[in-house]
Amino acid sequence: MENKSVETKAENAWGYKLAVPVTYKVDYSAYQTIEEVKAANDLLKDDEVIRVRNAERLATARQKALAEALKAANYIKPNLENDEQVQLKEMLKVLMSGKKYKNDEAGAKLVASQQLGIEWANESGTLYPKAVEEVAQADSTEPVSETPSEPVSETPAQVEEVSGSRRRR
Repeated sequence: MENKSVETKAENAWGYKLAVPVTYKVDYSAYQTIEEVKAANDLLKDDEVIRVRNAERLATARQKALAEALKAANYIKPNLENDEQVQLKEMLKVLMSGKKYKNDEAGAKLVASQQLGIEWANESGTLYPKAVEEVAQADSTEPVSETPSEPVSETPAQVEEVSGSRRRR
């Protein structure tokens, strides 16, 4: 057996974001071989194996059913292509990982918002069903637009900020 130690950080607790993340250390003993598990008489009993495997199967089935139910209810998983708030959060992560904004989340949020031309939502992450057209567009590889889309290759000089939205010159 080997004694191990892991340091980790909690940023959320009880469903809430912590104002100040808490760093803590976890010490534990880890088995190195199956022989150590057998010698410690720590093998699962048959009924425990059944419970573990059934719990795994239930979790897998629940996740699959949830994905199908969300799709049937026209929910689309937010990602970089379909959700501006995800774009903001990703840019915030990038800015926070650098030296300039490492300890300045407010400054990084402001820069991300200005650069993308997107305001931060005041909501606490509530998802709403998408319109049927948006769902069809998200499911297809082709855009659901009737007009052909022109290729977009803008340089920063071609983009002008106009009251929080972006417009090509």
